[in-house]
Amino acid sequence: MRRLIALMVGVMGLGLVSVLPACVAEGPTVSAFNNAAPQAPVAEMYGLDLEQKQHARTFSTQPPMIPHKTNYDISLKANGCMKCHDPANAKKEEAPAAGKSHYVDASGKVQDKLLGTRYFCTQCHAPMTKATPLVENTFQGDVPAAKAK
Repeated sequence: MRRLIALMVGVMGLGLVSVLPACVAEGPTVSAFNNAAPQAPVAEMYGLDLEQKQHARTFSTQPPMIPHKTNYDISLKANGCMKCHDPANAKKEEAPAAGKSHYVDASGKVQDKLLGTRYFCTQCHAPMTKATPLVENTFQGDVPAAKAK
């Protein structure tokens, strides 16, 4: 019985493999993206929106936008953002300190160092740009306009 099932799976696999090239040839390919020249960062393409100090948040847990250039090195060995946004340096650098949530682990214990899950800043925080939306957006959010900033 096991041999019969293995034989059936093998035949079905061969059938799929023989049909697959025809399907791939007719459909869109992704290879153009893989071989394309690297894109410039969004802020360089559209220009930074430095006229505003801070964008209004549209929901209470939205990460703040970054109101400056973000050409800092963020690697496993260094995080350029923390040179200014570490609570120990923030006042001297006149920058907002990283939020307390960036130091509280899953068990609720406050840590001395930035959590690894919050280490790569641009994973959540994006630079403010002058890019126009690609599609109309009517999202209103849950933060009243007066409290949004």
